[in-house]
Amino acid sequence: MKRSIEDIREALRELQANDDESEAALNELLETVSKLEDDPRADGIRIKLESAAADLKRPRKEDDDEPSGASKLLEELQEELSEWGEDHPTIVMAVSRLANALAVAGL
Repeated sequence: MKRSIEDIREALRELQANDDESEAALNELLETVSKLEDDPRADGIRIKLESAAADLKRPRKEDDDEPSGASKLLEELQEELSEWGEDHPTIVMAVSRLANALAVAGL
C-alpha cells in the first residue's frame, strides 16, 4: 500500500496537482497503513489505492478534460472504510481529505 500512496504522490506532482491538503492526507495515509497491513480487509484498500495511482498516471492528451476517476475510486474507498471509522479514524479521514483534494483539482 505504501508504494501506491507514493505513486499517487508522484502522479500528483507530475500533474502539478499536489497541494498542502493532498500532501497532508498522503502523509497521514503513509503513517496509518502500516497498522492495516495484517487486516484481511486491507486487500480492498490496496486494490483501490493501486487503481487510483494507475488512473492518475494514465497518459493524458492536452485537450483531455475528462476527470481521471481517481477521486471516484477514493470516494468508493471512503465508503468501504466507513465501517473502520471507530477503529481507524485517521485513515478514514485521510482518504476523505485526499478524495476531496483530487475532486477540487478536477481529478
